[in-house]
Amino acid sequence: VRANAMNARLSSKPSYAKRYPNVVGKVQKVRTKSAGGKVTLRWQKAKNASKYIVTRAEGSLGIYKKVGIAKGNKFVDKTTEKGKTYYYKIVAYNKKYEGEYSEYAKVKTK
Repeated sequence: VRANAMNARLSSKPSYAKRYPNVVGKVQKVRTKSAGGKVTLRWQKAKNASKYIVTRAEGSLGIYKKVGIAKGNKFVDKTTEKGKTYYYKIVAYNKKYEGEYSEYAKVKTK
């Protein structure tokens, strides 16, 4: 009986989502497209997100600076230079929480 109770505790999912229902998910599947010196970013919407902060760096390990805020899952960066390579990370947030940053997405501007 004791082993069964222990297995039940180990196999049950954490109640984190129940205790914090407004926690924001991580931005996933960031896609980039470059044309005319602009970069268009699209991503999969994150759970419980109301807006997204888009950040950019000039190297994958560089300092990421905010380039804008998106209300949906698309953003156009018009502040790029042709022929440069940029790295983007996006984070979702709402009134209470900020999610985890996405993996970086790399693009060379055309």
